[in-house]
Amino acid sequence: MKNRTSLILATLLFFSVSYIVYNSFKGDQSNQAAGEDQLYTCGMHPEIISDEPGNCPICEMKLTPILKGKDSENQSDLIVDITPEMQQRMNIKLTTVEPGTFSTSIETNGSFTFDERTEQVITSRTMGWVEKLYVNYTGMNVSAGQKLMEVYSPEIVAAQQEYLTALKYTKTIANSNNGNEQSSELIQSAKRKLQLLRVTDAEIKQLEESGQVQTLTPIYSPVSGTVMMKEVVQGQKIDPEMPLLKIVNLSSLWLIADIYESDYSQLRTGSSAKITVDAIPGKTYNGTVSFIYPELDMMSRTAKVRIEVPNYDGTLKPNMFAKATITGTTHTNAIKVRSEAIIKSGKRNIVILSLGEGKFVPVEVNAAESSEDYTRIISGVNKGDVVVLSAQFLIDSEANLRSAINRFVQPGKSEVKPENNQNESTGPNQSVKTPEVKKAEEKPKNPYGIESPLIRTGMIDVESIDSDKNGKLFQCPMDWDIISNEAGRCPVCEMKFKEYSLEDIKKNLTTHGYKYK
Repeated sequence: MKNRTSLILATLLFFSVSYIVYNSFKGDQSNQAAGEDQLYTCGMHPEIISDEPGNCPICEMKLTPILKGKDSENQSDLIVDITPEMQQRMNIKLTTVEPGTFSTSIETNGSFTFDERTEQVITSRTMGWVEKLYVNYTGMNVSAGQKLMEVYSPEIVAAQQEYLTALKYTKTIANSNNGNEQSSELIQSAKRKLQLLRVTDAEIKQLEESGQVQTLTPIYSPVSGTVMMKEVVQGQKIDPEMPLLKIVNLSSLWLIADIYESDYSQLRTGSSAKITVDAIPGKTYNGTVSFIYPELDMMSRTAKVRIEVPNYDGTLKPNMFAKATITGTTHTNAIKVRSEAIIKSGKRNIVILSLGEGKFVPVEVNAAESSEDYTRIISGVNKGDVVVLSAQFLIDSEANLRSAINRFVQPGKSEVKPENNQNESTGPNQSVKTPEVKKAEEKPKNPYGIESPLIRTGMIDVESIDSDKNGKLFQCPMDWDIISNEAGRCPVCEMKFKEYSLEDIKKNLTTHGYKYK
């Protein structure tokens, strides 16, 4: 009987020890798993991830605990809870997405050239010699119909003589009908020859009236403009294929500019352009896109565009360098956000969407073109959505963007419980607030949850903090309402204080929404 009792006790002891060991082992595994999920990061530099508490090696800010996300593909795991106090410390600014008119503009550079439609090259249709030259230098302005030179051409002299002979022959056989028809053909043939040699109708009429051959043939300017090329001198022998002068009208110039391939679809013929020239400061010229070249450069991936620019006062010169702002396409009722709200990673464009109640989540958007301070959004956000406008501190650089986005986590939610169960409504258990309690509640509240004389609330008296009157104070570059007269660390984020002058302290307070005396 005694042995049987001992056996039962031993069996019970074995199972008890086994149960304790099992629970202890299970608890160790649970703690280990929790420990593996416990990570620490820096609010200023989210790429800093540590499995132990400490300070950030970059800014020396105290690391804050986070929990590792279990499913990075699930958007709900990317939601971040940020308390109002932390939002103030992080200086988060929000903006509402509203539709409106969106106009694009293209910034480019180019240089002026001649309007090809106004270029005229002066040549002679016969061989000859320049007996008189009235254009003596390059750059001379000439008018349409102005005499440029007088040329002696044996061929033109012979053609005049043929015409006079045809006229004389007509008078000789005036009484013969067949002769009249034949002489008329001769006259018309001789006259046509003179016209092909650029002898004007007035000169032909003068030849008929005078009956004298003109040995010198004048050459006139067909257009008004400026002589841009002079390849002849007085007394020179000239040939039919030789260019003598080039005259260009400079009252209108072409600006040839390069447009990137990404901006090509925004261009339209007839679009307006604003032209500025460094050589002529303070003046803006208006231009119009007249032609978009159909071919892109293989190497630079750019296309050329031609902009017509009036130049009535002649201040613009060919080959002068200029900057152009071309008005692109206009979209009405377009969804647009400020460009600074978009985080660009090269492959993806992301905005931080505010879900309300301190919840934020990154969403990918399909961004189109940008203009000035805004970017047009094709998809990803809608009218009325609220996005973060200033949260650049969530990433250290664009090079770390991908890893930073993957580190969006869902921290454990903390619930603030009241210290007592007093009923807020009127009732017999409601505590009576004394004037001292009411006065204390009216004081500015400390948003950090800790007590420190360095935390300045309400109207901050900057002058009184400077007790040694040296005109300098120390301020936390993260929590701007924490100001000290001595060097040290912030009692909230443990960042090192930065020294500022009193004027800079006041500017910092104004910039971040604090009031001071």
